[in-house]
Amino acid sequence: MNKIFTSLLMLGAAFAASAQNFTVSSVDGPVANGATLSVGYDYNSEWDMYDWDPELTIHANKAGTYTISATASESGVVQFCGFTGQCTILKPSASRSASISAGQEVPMQLDIKGAFELLSKPVSLEVTVTDGSETVKFTVNFVNEDRSAGITAPAKAAGTLRFAGRTLNFSLENAATFTLYNISGRQVMSRALNGTGSVNLSAIPAGVYVYRCGTATGKVIIK
Repeated sequence: MNKIFTSLLMLGAAFAASAQNFTVSSVDGPVANGATLSVGYDYNSEWDMYDWDPELTIHANKAGTYTISATASESGVVQFCGFTGQCTILKPSASRSASISAGQEVPMQLDIKGAFELLSKPVSLEVTVTDGSETVKFTVNFVNEDRSAGITAPAKAAGTLRFAGRTLNFSLENAATFTLYNISGRQVMSRALNGTGSVNLSAIPAGVYVYRCGTATGKVIIK
């Protein structure tokens, strides 16, 4: 799946703030101490399910016993499957420890998976990783934004487009025309966009569509 939408916001000097004994990474690269990750969903049309997964890993530069502690803002929503043991649903917290060899990379699966509906509201996750002498703390925000459709539009349509259910949210630096096509290539909608706002897509039949906004293109699944 396209991971382009997931954003990593570094608070402070990212690499300077990272621990030396180990590195925590997401799909976008190293996660700094104090960072906030915003994670949208991928939609699996085959299983009709939504999947929020920042793909977190620990790379140990030094052997030791590592502990992951996680607390979710909502109980029973986030699952903890990686590192050690079976999957555990955070209610709302969990902590796991394991020995990791130097040079070893271990997944720490903390995500929302197997959801048949979008989240009723954003869910935040506070994560702490430590080897006893160094600690990295960061936040993961799970949001209802389509990671496969979200884009940062270049050139003539500089700005962002975000799909949330049947609503298109946009923030553009320059005016651009948003055009939506069905999989047969037939135009089903065209709208001039400028500045910041939203477009209601409730009249569009459910299906897979391709859109163009200025020089930016993408795919969206409307349910």
